[in-house]
Amino acid sequence: MSKPVEVRNKGNGPLSVTVIGPKHNPPFSVDVTAFIVGPHSTSTVTVRFAPTKKGTTTDAIKIKSADPAKKFVVFLTGKSK
Repeated sequence: MSKPVEVRNKGNGPLSVTVIGPKHNPPFSVDVTAFIVGPHSTSTVTVRFAPTKKGTTTDAIKIKSADPAKKFVVFLTGKSK
């Protein structure tokens, strides 16, 4: 299963973005760890959950940019039966 996480740049210049994590890889992974979002644009990070055992797993990814005031954490929860 995969889900998109949208990163938006509301500024007038390009925004350098770094994705840190997840710590549990597998079962969580991301498709990109660094990218640039153009001015007034969006880019997508795809988070994938591919469990290797039954149960619930939690994790997080941190999204950092060149703007030190703009740091975000996306909390992840995946459940396998």
